[in-house]
Amino acid sequence: QEIQYWAGVIMRNACRKDDSHRGIRQCANMLCGRWEEYPCEFAKCRWCRKAKYCSKECQSTAWSEGHRFWC
Repeated sequence: QEIQYWAGVIMRNACRKDDSHRGIRQCANMLCGRWEEYPCEFAKCRWCRKAKYCSKECQSTAWSEGHRFWC
């Protein structure tokens, strides 16, 4: 439980807007790293509404790689 809590804290912080990048976000799939070209380009996770993904493939990969544990 404690590990799941801290994983959630880390992921929530990682999914915040980056003001040094004009407020755009990076794909929440840690294996991707793509940045939005404009604000609100990426789709939010339907469950937590925090993580943003550049594609369905990235969302699916992130889910199987651990997003489901902190979502």
